[in-house]
Amino acid sequence: MTGTRSPQMQAENRPASAPARPQADGYEPAGFGPNPYDTGEWDQSQIPTDPNIIFGNHIIIEHAPGRFLVLAHLRQNSPTVRVGDRVRQGQVIGALGHSGSSLFPHLHFQVVDAPSFLAEGVPSNFENFDRIVGDRAVRVRRGSIETGDYVRSR
Repeated sequence: MTGTRSPQMQAENRPASAPARPQADGYEPAGFGPNPYDTGEWDQSQIPTDPNIIFGNHIIIEHAPGRFLVLAHLRQNSPTVRVGDRVRQGQVIGALGHSGSSLFPHLHFQVVDAPSFLAEGVPSNFENFDRIVGDRAVRVRRGSIETGDYVRSR
């Protein structure tokens, strides 16, 4: 095959870093799925017994009481933290991939009220990012990111 890789494929293996915590550093992973998620394949028949398999390789960080950060679809064998590890803002915790239910490399990020795929989503805001709109970047100082948005950090 010749040509260049699509922007989505170029994201593969880029580092995934722990996001900021408003109060302080030092939050801990609450859940991590090394097996069966790290096989490079997934079987959707397992969803009824293990819905987190949709996340593929993932890390769930307890951010605050009742607030959990899910970072999913990490590259096979890339997570660098385990349950009980202390995590600092900006620490590399894995690499972008497309494990689980994913068609191309990306980082799935969501804030939820419990450490499970079945948890309810919680609104969150981000600071200093660009929202990609067509062929231009719109700077956002503070705002939410909606489903389907393409963004990059500043």
